[in-house]
Amino acid sequence: MKRTSKGYTLMESIIVLSIISSILLFSFGNYAKRSNEIKVWENVFKSHWQNVRLSTQQSQQRTRIHFKKQYIETPNKKIPYPKGYYASKDQSIDILTTGYVAPTTIKLTNGKKILKIIFSFGGGEYRIENS
Repeated sequence: MKRTSKGYTLMESIIVLSIISSILLFSFGNYAKRSNEIKVWENVFKSHWQNVRLSTQQSQQRTRIHFKKQYIETPNKKIPYPKGYYASKDQSIDILTTGYVAPTTIKLTNGKKILKIIFSFGGGEYRIENS
């Protein structure tokens, strides 16, 4: 009598599930690390942006912020972009003595994702979008 098997053994199923779960675990771990790195960078940028804006208003002198290919240049510090990201082009933003900033968008990319710093409504407020 021939014995035919119409399914997988328990051992085969366990091996396949362990391989799939390992792949998912490693890919999620890398994503979480990258996401955390961007959040840390956002906090650093927020802190320096507020300091520069406030010092501009207090000193009553116009300030220019340069968004270079690899970093942001403020009057007293260079802030590197998150690892792997770069600006698509060099741009500058002027902060007027009132704190006004002309609406503009700065695009950072790592080749796959785009990180946008969007300055809107002129009051020096901004938001950061991941896409």
